[in-house]
Amino acid sequence: MEACDRLGVQDCTDESTDDFSDFTENLSIVDEAWETIDPNPDIQELFTEYNDAFFQGKLADVPVEWSNRLKTMAGVCKKQKQFGGPCRIRLSRPILEQMPRRTTVECLLHEMIHAYLYVSEIQDTSAHGEEFVKEMERINYLTGANVTIYLDFYEEEDALKTHWWQCDRCLLYRKKMVNRAPSMTSKWWALHEQVCGGEIHKVMEPPRQGTKRPRTDAGAPGDTAARTPVKKARKAHAK
Repeated sequence: MEACDRLGVQDCTDESTDDFSDFTENLSIVDEAWETIDPNPDIQELFTEYNDAFFQGKLADVPVEWSNRLKTMAGVCKKQKQFGGPCRIRLSRPILEQMPRRTTVECLLHEMIHAYLYVSEIQDTSAHGEEFVKEMERINYLTGANVTIYLDFYEEEDALKTHWWQCDRCLLYRKKMVNRAPSMTSKWWALHEQVCGGEIHKVMEPPRQGTKRPRTDAGAPGDTAARTPVKKARKAHAK
């Protein structure tokens, strides 16, 4: 049994697996032991379990899935029937895979509360209004979790910003998740032109796949991540 191996159990007999099942049944859904037993859970299995345990099975028609493109929020619940249900839950794989298992559980529960209110046709004062808070407190009381209105994942989000640009005069850094150079449409552009007027060049980008010996660059002060430097970045604005 894989879970036995993770816990260092040498003899994983039928009797020991029964004991193991009894052990896990007594764990809260956010117990630290799950980080070792099941660090990368199947979110569909968790969804089904939580739906039956905490939401009266009302979310059976709600699809839940990982998203590799969702990088600005940890999870989202959209009211769109074309996805095979009254709404759809997506969790950000790039963000949540950097965080403890517990965060994935709490993020999933957060989105399931949104889905529950929608499926139950419960009107709320806002996206995270009184009804949402009421359900959130109920779930936290039942599970020992710490589902919150907002999830702090600034460091994880920043780690996904692997495209860097820098001004050659004031040394201003701008980081982005996508390879799209800053331009006049950027909110800070006009002020930067007025105060500094320097040129913006690309200085960092993620290593190319298949590169055998990626070169590294020191990057910004305090940055230790290895990235592939750019020889000569094009000018980011026209004179």
